[in-house]
Amino acid sequence: MGISDTHPEAEKVYIELMRKFSISEKLVMVREITFACQQMALTGIKKRYPHANEKEMRLRLGALWLKKEIMSKVFHWNVDEMGL
Repeated sequence: MGISDTHPEAEKVYIELMRKFSISEKLVMVREITFACQQMALTGIKKRYPHANEKEMRLRLGALWLKKEIMSKVFHWNVDEMGL
């Protein structure tokens, strides 16, 4: 794996607990973590672009998650010109 600050015994307990969750419970966790990440990203966007409207903030959020080509073709947002 890699470097971890988690004690091996704690990791074993965590893995055992995670195995007990159903697929739907795990998907709910993933959805909640994704939402939290998006909210943190939006907070950063609001700080960097305080005068941006809702549409611009959503486009900038999308630019963080999607490839440049998709942003350009689908949303007509040039990441190189407009930034993230």
